[in-house]
Amino acid sequence: EELCINAVEHALAHQRKIFLSAFKVAGEEGEGLESTLEPPFDVYDIGTVCSIMRTRKLPDGRMKVLVQGLAKAEIEELVSTDSFPYLRVKMIEDPTSAGSNAEVEAMIRAVRENLEKVVGLGKVLSPDILMILEDVTDPGRLSDLVTANLGLKVHEAQSILSVYNPIDRLRRMHAYLSR
Repeated sequence: EELCINAVEHALAHQRKIFLSAFKVAGEEGEGLESTLEPPFDVYDIGTVCSIMRTRKLPDGRMKVLVQGLAKAEIEELVSTDSFPYLRVKMIEDPTSAGSNAEVEAMIRAVRENLEKVVGLGKVLSPDILMILEDVTDPGRLSDLVTANLGLKVHEAQSILSVYNPIDRLRRMHAYLSR
């Protein structure tokens, strides 16, 4: 926890940018998600570069941080570990859609239908998210938003979010919802 606070304080003193990724949970490895870092810095290599918007220190010493995601990124190298892990990352841009428009539209419809079934079975999703999802037509953004809001286990979410191709990500999300 102190490592995280040190990283936030460093980012605040510099460009307000920070790389965020989930810590790995022992015994819950996702397929193809090996980390380049070792404990105590054992996080998934794929994460998000964020801009720190606001922070607030809590009485118990913890810190609340409001961030805005800027870009998906991947760890290239651990540069130093003085008081927190200082990383070199590379930004990841979604490649241009590799599938036909008809295929993508059909998959988007299928993901939405399966999401409605999941909600109908009692899965609680924010009404705000459901409204936002109605207007999303980009396959990568749709799969990322659904993945981030389903309350999946970390390794399940990471196995979807780490897929580079947006259509493949949507396929994986569809497969998850179809189970």
